[in-house]
Amino acid sequence: MLTPEGCKTHLAMITNLLCLLAITSPSEEFAGALSSLNQARAIFRVQARSCPMIQFALLRIDAIFWVGFDAVIDSKNNENEHS
Repeated sequence: MLTPEGCKTHLAMITNLLCLLAITSPSEEFAGALSSLNQARAIFRVQARSCPMIQFALLRIDAIFWVGFDAVIDSKNNENEHS
């Protein structure tokens, strides 16, 4: 049986996986991956109103968008160029 803490972690892992898929997807697939990520964010936002454990997953993925999704991608590309 899953504990609430385990559920929080699993939901956060789902959003992190969607983010990773968007960031690492080839340019022709990026729009679809980003769309999936935004759909998941919208669903989690609605569900978080009635289920507080979803708020952790939503907070983790929203943090990337607060910083700026482009900044996350650019910093990743810059690290690869300098390595």
